[in-house]
Amino acid sequence: MKNPLLVILVTGSLLMSDIAFSTELRVGPSSKLLRSVMPGGAVELAINPDDPGGHFLSSPIPKNTDLGKLTVLDLEVFSTSGVDGFSIRFLNHLGKGQPGPRKKIPIAEGWQTISFDLSGHGWTTADKGKTERFLFAMRMSPNLSLQIRNMKLREPTEREVREREQMAEIMSQRAETGAQIEAHFNSVFPSRIEVAITSDGITVRGSAAEELILHEVYPWEQSAQLVSLAGRQQTKVAAAFEQVWERSDQAAGGRDRSSSRWRLSTAAGEPRSQAVWPKLPSEVSRNVFDDEIKVAGQKGLGGIPVYLRKDEEFFDLGLHHATMGIVLTRAFGVEQKAGWQPFSFEGAQFFYDPLHLKRMRETVARFNRNHIKVSATLLVPNTPGALSTHPDAETRGIYSMPNLTSEAGTVFYRAMLFKLMEAFSGPEHRVSNWIIHNEVDQARVWTNMGEQPLATYVETYHRSARLAYQQARLMDPFARVFISLTHHWAGESPATDYPTRELLDSFGAISRKEGDFEWGVAYHPYPQALKVPETWNDTEATFSFDTKYITPKNIEVLTTFLEQPRFLYQQKPRRILLSEQGFHTPTLSVEDQRRQVAGLLYTFHKLKQLPSIEAFHLHRYNDMPDREGGLRTGILDENRNRKLGFAVYQALENDQEKISQMEAEYSSHYGELPKIQVVRETCSDK
Repeated sequence: MKNPLLVILVTGSLLMSDIAFSTELRVGPSSKLLRSVMPGGAVELAINPDDPGGHFLSSPIPKNTDLGKLTVLDLEVFSTSGVDGFSIRFLNHLGKGQPGPRKKIPIAEGWQTISFDLSGHGWTTADKGKTERFLFAMRMSPNLSLQIRNMKLREPTEREVREREQMAEIMSQRAETGAQIEAHFNSVFPSRIEVAITSDGITVRGSAAEELILHEVYPWEQSAQLVSLAGRQQTKVAAAFEQVWERSDQAAGGRDRSSSRWRLSTAAGEPRSQAVWPKLPSEVSRNVFDDEIKVAGQKGLGGIPVYLRKDEEFFDLGLHHATMGIVLTRAFGVEQKAGWQPFSFEGAQFFYDPLHLKRMRETVARFNRNHIKVSATLLVPNTPGALSTHPDAETRGIYSMPNLTSEAGTVFYRAMLFKLMEAFSGPEHRVSNWIIHNEVDQARVWTNMGEQPLATYVETYHRSARLAYQQARLMDPFARVFISLTHHWAGESPATDYPTRELLDSFGAISRKEGDFEWGVAYHPYPQALKVPETWNDTEATFSFDTKYITPKNIEVLTTFLEQPRFLYQQKPRRILLSEQGFHTPTLSVEDQRRQVAGLLYTFHKLKQLPSIEAFHLHRYNDMPDREGGLRTGILDENRNRKLGFAVYQALENDQEKISQMEAEYSSHYGELPKIQVVRETCSDK
């Protein structure tokens, strides 16, 4: 690659989907940009390093195009750093610029569609044979990159039209709901309850400051929601009380009340206590294990395929951990498909793919036999209108928050969890760790729920994680859940909808309010810039709780943060998985491969000093630059040839003499090997 500050890749496939009409646009003339045509017709544009501004034009807008009708401009982007300012202007047939929308391009570590609303700018096209175009202007900091493909002008969807009309009201309602949730969790109630579960019963004990109603809160209801008490399990209580109910709700198809919370409210349904989840003692679990799976080291691998080849070389690496992604609706559904079989859950019928489940079980069993601890990331596809997809999810998101807004959606989610965890809780097919969705702080891309206040988003995510935990512990008394976060940390960032530290604090606070449980953190500490493997040079990764990034350079910030009293579980720190990260090789040259090796050596030297970090799952096994925006973080290339990193990763934790020799050899890259730094605590222990 040249020495650009910005790279833009534009390709031209046209996706019609449900758009009535659209027109494709391509790159035209540019200013302050280096322009070259790449194989396959793509165009590469690079900003001059001495002048970090630049613009390019689109190809001419076709004559007779009605910009009053085609009011959405789509760009698919892949950006490991984001763009601080990206604006669009319309150049009319007189060559005069008319200002249009401007926004930040977020960090998108997967292809994401960015849509610009062009309505309201009064733009029209004139059929005079004159050239009319769009001008795209950018302001960026050094060493940032952006890729764009599938640029097209189109009509808005019916949903977008409705959303334009309703958005002001929708956002007002969402803000009100978020404020209500935040106020609820900040409230100090004089009444207290605790909930315990046995194999067949629910026991609720507590103390009511006044005569109140003790009642069930269903899993599809928000914690702060004012509910009607009609028809639900309830009883009047006052002062100290103890109430026992059957665990199975026969009137609701045998619904397991271990998935419900319990709360004290007024007769009108106004909360007078926090909603509390039942504690799950080990004796209620279906399977009996003496302990969790124990492994000898931290070295792991991520992105494991569901269907393993017989000749997979990663079993030669001496791994202790592996992570696989499970897309829930690839295995489960609400409708019959060819070869799928029915199963019942709490009075409802669903379907599963026995072949897909069988192959996943074979994969897990193979890892178990090789003494490798398995983690699974649960993913919900973003399919508009599907029962599993959150109804507020935007189409730009790759995955969705599960639909926990309705009884039907919540029952389906719980049914998928039940069938999955039933399949992976036996001694030969045991998944130890369940990672709940992906990079939830970067919600717009990976766990989309639409634009929501932080309180609303985290309350829903907490319910999703808690439902997974409840179901997992009913199968395996040592099963654990983890929340998934990116390497961004404190303060505003173009990468995240929600500042990571704030989201983690909010999740922990809700957990404490509603009855703490054993959750951990699955973190993704890539280097500050994904395509720069020299993490020791990360300038914005500082040894402070206010650091902008947590990368391998300052990973002890995360361990120290979670050692604060408010995060401890049973007086012990939260478990940590580094469940996705790696070091990029810009090319396959020997020197670039050595840069990756240096990153691995540097990081594992630090991890040896941090036993609270259980695992480092390398992303990924083999390069997939076409699918990952040019990233090459694998230890095999895309043709499955071994890179220099393969032998190094094989030696880590297995051959200390060889690693010591390599550390000395690579000292010219990173200088002194890292020692754990003292973290400056600059945020309050609230």
